[in-house]
Amino acid sequence: MVVLLTPDAIDSGWVLREIEYALGTKNYSNRLIPVVVGDRNRLPDTGIPWIVRRMPWIELREGQGGLPEVKPIADAIRSAA
Repeated sequence: MVVLLTPDAIDSGWVLREIEYALGTKNYSNRLIPVVVGDRNRLPDTGIPWIVRRMPWIELREGQGGLPEVKPIADAIRSAA
């Protein structure tokens, strides 16, 4: 499961429930991939579950031509499969 972390997502009860579901479900074991969209410093630490804060995060960065660089996300998905 790829979870896109933005300030609005952290404030969303639905997103937090999806994260909790993935953390508690055997099929998602080691398969939750947190991706920060935008500036990581804008995310409140208090709204992010502690276990997610300890996971490696991928930062969605702008690549060539202004498009997001998605290769790190694809690599993480491949390694979790």
